[in-house]
Amino acid sequence: RITVLADHSKFDRSARYRTLPHSAIATIITDQKPAPDILTAIEGAGAEVLYPPQNPS
Repeated sequence: RITVLADHSKFDRSARYRTLPHSAIATIITDQKPAPDILTAIEGAGAEVLYPPQNPS
């Protein structure tokens, strides 16, 4: 089981190298809820996304 820990700023960037296929990632833990299109893509690849509750304003 592979878990990735990444802050939200990494989601809209391109990596120079791919170390593993996205389908190999089981869980992504991040500091903020990803944008809807990114969240859909991650979950569509079969990964669970964990992030802290959002603070209502």
